[in-house]
Amino acid sequence: MHFKDNGEQLQESDSEREYFVYAEIYISNAAGISLPKYKKQEDSRSKDSKSSWLGFGKGPAGSGHWRPAICKLTKEASESILFQTVYIHLLRQTDIRPVDNSLFFRKDCVAIYSTQNQRWTAGGDAEHVYLQFPKPELRNLWISLLRSFAVPEIYGRWLTRSSAGAGEREGGSYRMWREVQLTVAQGRNLGIRKVYDPSQDPDDAENEVELKDVDVYCDILLNSVVCAHTTLKKGLGLPEWHESFTFSDLPPFESLEIKIWKEKKFPKPSMIGKVTIDLVTFRRGEFLEGWYPVQNTYPPSQLQLGELRLKVRVSEEIILPHTSYTVLQQESIVLNTRNLLLWMHDLENKLHVKNLLQHLTHLAIVQETIVQQIQEAAVWEVEKAITSHQTMFRGNTVFTKTMEKCITWYGHAFLEASIGGVLRRLLAEKVAIEVDPLRSGKSARDVGRHVDLLTYWCKEFWEQIYSAREDCPRELCAILDRIRTLVEENGRKADLSAQMQKQRPWQSVSAFMFLRFIVPGILNPHLFGLYSGLPDPAIQRSLKLIAKVIQSLANLNTADRKEISMAGIRDFIKDNMPRMIEYLTAVSTPKSSMYSNHRFEDPDDRTVLKNLAQRKATLPVLERESVPASPHHIDPPRELAIITSAVIRHSRDINNRTRCRRLDDITLERLCSACFEVEEEALQRVNELVTRLAQERRRASASAAWKTNAASLSTSQSLSSVPTVAPRRKQSISSSHYAPTTTIEIAPPPVQKPQSDWVTLNSSPREHSHISTEVPVDDVITKWESPEPPVPEVSDDGAKRKRSFIIRGIFGSEFKGGGKSRH
Repeated sequence: MHFKDNGEQLQESDSEREYFVYAEIYISNAAGISLPKYKKQEDSRSKDSKSSWLGFGKGPAGSGHWRPAICKLTKEASESILFQTVYIHLLRQTDIRPVDNSLFFRKDCVAIYSTQNQRWTAGGDAEHVYLQFPKPELRNLWISLLRSFAVPEIYGRWLTRSSAGAGEREGGSYRMWREVQLTVAQGRNLGIRKVYDPSQDPDDAENEVELKDVDVYCDILLNSVVCAHTTLKKGLGLPEWHESFTFSDLPPFESLEIKIWKEKKFPKPSMIGKVTIDLVTFRRGEFLEGWYPVQNTYPPSQLQLGELRLKVRVSEEIILPHTSYTVLQQESIVLNTRNLLLWMHDLENKLHVKNLLQHLTHLAIVQETIVQQIQEAAVWEVEKAITSHQTMFRGNTVFTKTMEKCITWYGHAFLEASIGGVLRRLLAEKVAIEVDPLRSGKSARDVGRHVDLLTYWCKEFWEQIYSAREDCPRELCAILDRIRTLVEENGRKADLSAQMQKQRPWQSVSAFMFLRFIVPGILNPHLFGLYSGLPDPAIQRSLKLIAKVIQSLANLNTADRKEISMAGIRDFIKDNMPRMIEYLTAVSTPKSSMYSNHRFEDPDDRTVLKNLAQRKATLPVLERESVPASPHHIDPPRELAIITSAVIRHSRDINNRTRCRRLDDITLERLCSACFEVEEEALQRVNELVTRLAQERRRASASAAWKTNAASLSTSQSLSSVPTVAPRRKQSISSSHYAPTTTIEIAPPPVQKPQSDWVTLNSSPREHSHISTEVPVDDVITKWESPEPPVPEVSDDGAKRKRSFIIRGIFGSEFKGGGKSRH
């Protein structure tokens, strides 16, 4: 019998799952060729007694050697097989990433990208590993767990640094983060052959060609790996996708390719051409939109086969330890002194920064202050709208946009429960509804059938929406309760009719829950992860009609649109008015606590979470911060780095690029000054790393040159025919002798072994199935391709450009060897 530490008896499934034993394994000379050399440890047995067991070195038994090993026996299902073993400790953290839903038309998938030397597979083909998890929380947990054992992209790891205040080891100078946001909008003239002429107006060229009817889709490749697909579109060379993709936590940039394929029933799709974008030289931090030529993949390469309209944003940030951003987050300094909506208003209107709302919201979510800040801002918003009650919460203000971000963040599972299943059923059945006789050109009888069909699907959607009302997240209930209460109070002050005072509180709730959440999810399911790509126009029309009816029901109005004047729809809205009030009451009634309790139900998942926390506690600061914490899995230093970078770009003084320009807002100037302090520290860290590397490389080059020269002197003396020894004298060596003739890879000084740039083989994982053995080896080091910045002493312009790209500052600037920044 087996027992746990607390005395509880283990079940058979617990006690017989895995068995371990320490032993020694015999390795023949033939098998040992492929293994690193093993240095035997001193044996504890007496040397006097070795004569009895040391003399067996000859014969068949002496044709190999023994090594310590760990044998693991794993109990598995009867039909399980060992498919692939991936050595996580050999992977980079950027090799473990979420998968876009379009790749397999599945949600919550994870990709583990590895090379042949980083895995063992039962088959001959080397394939990447793709896993699907039952829910996003579990997917995020396992991404964090796997990344905690992988190699983070940390630079300056062998520089000794301690975190300010806590005295912890930082484990490096900084880490890197990259992201690509891509929107494939539309194509034109796809498949039309013409010689590429950059001087010709594309609109004029379009009139010269005859369009072809083709069915096309696109593959999106990052660094030659397929990461996403667009949907298949039909059209006369003018397909429209309007599909957006976000690829985050990427490895060092190489290229972005969009391959356009023409669908064929037989034998297989054929490639029309491709668009290639060099990400290394692409402008950072800004959306760039335009038409990109589709080039032929076969000679002649200058042949153009149409164009794609793309919108691309490339982001790359240096991320410092979290303590380096303290100047931005102390209680009495900058960000924490004001409501995030006030910051967003000033940043948008005074600095013209448009893309920071999401990052500011993420910081508030991590700090669990987002609900309180929105509730506080709701007071101002309702007071401003007291004179314009007809358009309350209808415009795109900072408040409504922040509410949209908050509802989308907390309500993704709630939206799936509300409309996900019925929406995909309608799309799968390709339901086409048209109740306008002018559009369809059909008889009154056919139109009547379509009205009945519309009524049926409205009921289906509404029943699922209503059944999920109790699943509304706690955070949304608290915010909507505050908004409804404020509207009620302000309604009494305004000169409104009794009917208006009764309806306005409920309409304020539906303005967010339906107008900005559920109805947009029905109209554009691809934007909320409910479906991949835009549906066909006929199905889009069906969704639009359903959305109109549901929105009319949420507005508590029975006569505001032409479609709902039909008898069946009008009766549906009238009959469900009481239930809509019940729904709005349920989603705006606060629950016991303001924030959700994110707890895994499965004990195994809780064990994984506990072990992850214990693992992170042992890591240096930069490594620990590179693995976002549960439950939100938000990286605060990354969010602060992005905010700092954007503020710097929009506030830099033209005449003095190391400080912000003069602003007419003291609070905003304090924020900008704090951001420039962070920039100064970032440049100092990069400069320190580059200087140290240059010194190490020069020292190594000088040592190699000296050894080469000494060897040549020794050879010349041995070949000399003079038997006497020449008197000792000083010998000058030309400076050219110190230039090595080959490229020498220099390891950091042996004070501290870097764990990111170097990997020890004795840390190989123990996740083999069946009976597996693990053989510890010497401290043999396998070197990754060095991520450290190259030596700054270069004369080639291309090399300088590459160097400045690699050590690019956190503000989109290019760092030079002397520590200056250029934008």
